[in-house]
Amino acid sequence: MAIMGDVLSTLIAEGSKDAVLEYSKNLIRRVGAGESFILSSDCSIPLNAKPENIAAMAEAVEEWGWYSST
Repeated sequence: MAIMGDVLSTLIAEGSKDAVLEYSKNLIRRVGAGESFILSSDCSIPLNAKPENIAAMAEAVEEWGWYSST
């Protein structure tokens, strides 16, 4: 089983890039510790989403979203 979510759509639309990075990092570390987590928005990506915040979610996955087999 995998768990998916939950970067808040209001954070994606109104928050700063740093806030999105920090929120995403915390989700990845806390929820994703068991290797079955998919980082995504809470419902959908809002029409007024800041492009830099969408990029920040991808950046968080690149930085903290990889599992080690060791």
